Amino acid sequence: MAEAIAVQRSFSVGEQPESGWIRGADLLSPATGIFQGLLQAIGSGIGTKNKRVIAASFALRYGWSAGAPLQTYIAQHQVMNLALDNISLHFCDAGLYREYSLHRAEVVFQCESRNVADREVVLHMAEQLYAQAEPVIEALHEWSRFSRRALWAMTVSSWASQSVRVAEAVFGDRNKGYAIAEHLLSYNPNLYRNKPIFYSVQHGMEQRLFQKRAACCLYYLGPERSFCTSCPLLVDEERVDRSFHYMQQYGVEATSH
Repeated sequence: MAEAIAVQRSFSVGEQPESGWIRGADLLSPATGIFQGLLQAIGSGIGTKNKRVIAASFALRYGWSAGAPLQTYIAQHQVMNLALDNISLHFCDAGLYREYSLHRAEVVFQCESRNVADREVVLHMAEQLYAQAEPVIEALHEWSRFSRRALWAMTVSSWASQSVRVAEAVFGDRNKGYAIAEHLLSYNPNLYRNKPIFYSVQHGMEQRLFQKRAACCLYYLGPERSFCTSCPLLVDEERVDRSFHYMQQYGVEATSH
């Protein structure tokens, strides 16, 4: 039986009736209801009605939500029940991800070794993430006709970014987050073949990790006609140069991507 615990602040606990929350099960119905409204809000914010662009943008935002369970996995060595019928996600009016809620705070696996690279805990964490995401990506594919591979690439790109961010906060070591992401994404071919390529950029005494995604998010098809720093369509030299200028601009406030 799954164990109930008091989770970290990365979670709310219980079903959330307030505006802006969407139940996990509703993510399987992009053409109707609250999920349809969220996708329309994302499209309005980007300035497009192109379903493929909207689906890609949502997949990136949805992937960012994994930061909450990854924090519990990395900091507390616990894997939570992430089934769609046990979660709700909160998005702001513009469609940006804000908060994660577990309807029931259940631990499905506790790593006794306190080693987040332990094979058994990695498999449990990856299994929970994959089982939750797979039907959401399938629903987005059916709605938008954007390729499954590209949608996986968006999602795991965000998982990898969140692994780096959380490891940096917990251990003060972003490279450990890169190693954690590599372990997690080795779980399934859909994840591993669509994982981003990380590279390091140094500016002065500051070093950050950036990534080249396995597929394009199509943001350049929007009205701004611009490319993301992590876009695989850019030549490597331009991508690194953009990352370097980002670090120049933000200095110690620059975050790994």
